[in-house]
Amino acid sequence: MKRSLISATAVALAFTFFGTLGTAQAAQPVPTAPAGDLVKLVEYRSQGDAYYYSTGGSAPGGFDRNNGSGVIGQVHSRPGPGRLPLHQLKFNGGGSSYMLSLSSNEGGKFSDTGVIGYVDTSNQGGQAKLLRFSNNNRWRAFPDHAPSVATMKGNGWNQDGDNGLGYVTP
Repeated sequence: MKRSLISATAVALAFTFFGTLGTAQAAQPVPTAPAGDLVKLVEYRSQGDAYYYSTGGSAPGGFDRNNGSGVIGQVHSRPGPGRLPLHQLKFNGGGSSYMLSLSSNEGGKFSDTGVIGYVDTSNQGGQAKLLRFSNNNRWRAFPDHAPSVATMKGNGWNQDGDNGLGYVTP
């Protein structure tokens, strides 16, 4: 009797907990992936014009989402077929510069701070290629939209390669 009461209580608690999560996720529709798989990729900017990217909702001290930065797209939270890990690398040359990369090592000039999400290797419909730009040991990433690319290049930023970093969902 005691064992069945504990089991019934555990089932009720699990249903309540997971049922609530399922309801919250259902309230946020995800167009190209299962519910809960996409997370926001957020750019944070420092007063010194360094950039940091996060899918966890926070950034190191000195970085602020309100300095002209914000959500630049959505990436997958889990690995899967046709996905590559998106690493955040910290520049070892001083300062607080970070960049996004498909590699965990960019010529020994960076330290890998970890995988922050997963990008698609091909456009899954309605997605944009994530491009990386550099300027004086600072790096930024933007979805491939002609006005954004033209603005970046017009402000002295160089596009790092033509292939981009994979595809993100707007």
